[in-house]
Amino acid sequence: MTRPTRTRGRGLDRMTKGLDALFAQPTTKLFVTLLVEALEPDSPIRDHYVAIHDTLRSHCKRWLDEFAPLTGLSTEALAVAIVGAGIGIHQQWLVAPDRVDVGQSLAALRALVAGMVSTTGT
Repeated sequence: MTRPTRTRGRGLDRMTKGLDALFAQPTTKLFVTLLVEALEPDSPIRDHYVAIHDTLRSHCKRWLDEFAPLTGLSTEALAVAIVGAGIGIHQQWLVAPDRVDVGQSLAALRALVAGMVSTTGT
């Protein structure tokens, strides 16, 4: 099944807008701050963060499954990289907002992802 580039572009736009919207919330700082706590193996919030990351990767993988990755990598691996990059962009912005342009950084991520998928469905 062949998907037009226009459809692929809309999917990429939805994905990057979704990441941007998720981290544009007033709770972004709280999300990132608590993430450090969740890194501890005995943290009471660890399971919640595992679930959040699972959900983000699942949504991303579902979108990627509509297209054939050109890299030979699994959609699971690509979803991990994309979600990790999105979270990392926002962490950098929180630390140095005058040095990180979230919009431009997400546009760069979008361009990278666009180059990794084909319009031919899996």
